[in-house]
Amino acid sequence: MKLLRNLIFAGLALSTWYAHASSILWTWSAPTTGATAAAYNVYQANGTCGSTGLTYVKLASAVSTTSFTQTAVPNGTTCSYVTAVSAVGVEGPPSATFQFDTAAPGAPGAFKGTYQP
Repeated sequence: MKLLRNLIFAGLALSTWYAHASSILWTWSAPTTGATAAAYNVYQANGTCGSTGLTYVKLASAVSTTSFTQTAVPNGTTCSYVTAVSAVGVEGPPSATFQFDTAAPGAPGAFKGTYQP
């Protein structure tokens, strides 16, 4: 199943297109206000977006294009965002967050076999 999601906040649009959970292609648009972006940083935390106490780690830094492929996809729910960085290294505000859920389904129930003569 393919799914497209787009979010726009603070002049940055963050979106993702995915078909499976072995990798995630993160894409976004350049800021429309402020200094020109020379690079981007991508951040991610384990947990539901909007939860208190999330600890974000930098997945990628100095990304020179408006896309990043995440190949180490954790199992579970993650919350991610991107920031733009100017040519002199000033990091701008974060984009809107994007929640991605790669949790495995629960175990099937009532599994049994019946002998059929």
